[in-house]
Amino acid sequence: MRRPARLAPLAVLFAALAAGTALVACSPRPSSSVAAAGVAPGGTGPAPAVSAPAALKSTEWSQPAGDVQLAAHARGGRAGGPALIVIHGGPGLSHEYTTPLDALATEELRVIGFDQRGVGRSSPPPISANGLEQHVDDVEVLRRGQGVERVHLLGHAWGGLVAMGYAAKYPAHVASLVFVDSIAPTRTLWRAAQERFAARQKQLVAEGLVPAILPAPNGPDCAARALAVLPVQFADPRHPAAKDLGGSRCHTGIFEVTMFAVGDWDLLPSLRALPSGADALVVQGVADPFGVEPAEAIAAALPRASKAILPACGSLPWQECPAPFFAAVRAFLDARLTR
Repeated sequence: MRRPARLAPLAVLFAALAAGTALVACSPRPSSSVAAAGVAPGGTGPAPAVSAPAALKSTEWSQPAGDVQLAAHARGGRAGGPALIVIHGGPGLSHEYTTPLDALATEELRVIGFDQRGVGRSSPPPISANGLEQHVDDVEVLRRGQGVERVHLLGHAWGGLVAMGYAAKYPAHVASLVFVDSIAPTRTLWRAAQERFAARQKQLVAEGLVPAILPAPNGPDCAARALAVLPVQFADPRHPAAKDLGGSRCHTGIFEVTMFAVGDWDLLPSLRALPSGADALVVQGVADPFGVEPAEAIAAALPRASKAILPACGSLPWQECPAPFFAAVRAFLDARLTR
């Protein structure tokens, strides 16, 4: 793969990693358009508390994965039973902002989260071992560690690209795919999406909601910089959750190193080559600053993809529009667990 000539600024980093949007009603193919549905009353207001049942068991562990140790955790489910691996956005942000997705756990379904290599409590890899292939293989290590033959994957933003790469390399081990405002499946589409994000950021700078000059990283910590552009991710940039990274840490330099290692990409042929029975839910919000084009490209490449959308939600659906988001994702997963 060719190396990119120019790397995106860190402002776009958080956009790329927090590019997860909202959804409501699922529209199974062969419908050719993204289905829009009405938002439940209060769906665009402050997020209500959504949590997994307190009785579900939680565990944490350190998972050896080649040249790194991955900090992982799980909620609910049973040994050897159905598992959903949540792949967070980035690269460069730790997993904590996706912790509310633990609410998808049940007595039957185990939800697994982890810090990707080099962020949070996971150890840093050699500088040459932080490309897409290594991230994909880390997910495979987690699957094998759970003792399950097939896993459900939920990829948010950059995590969606990792999920695509995993499905391309390990199709026999994929039970279903959930893309929550995934990064685009090609670098060309991603560049266009970055331009849309930059336009939205410029608008919010003019409105005084995003600083014109972003805070400088504090050594290895870029949290203040990521937080400054967080309002861009929301349909309502004044939303209370637009002021909080959810406990995630931002790691200076990981984004640039990883995207350089990834180089140019085009995973559309790999998506089209997946088995015809591959199930996927593509989640997209109308107010996503990256636009709907990445989601449309992913859905068009997957014959059995369902698409779901929230008309008034941005990039963090479990924060901005939690009720319809969880209803749609749970319905998709439940239908596959009962087969």
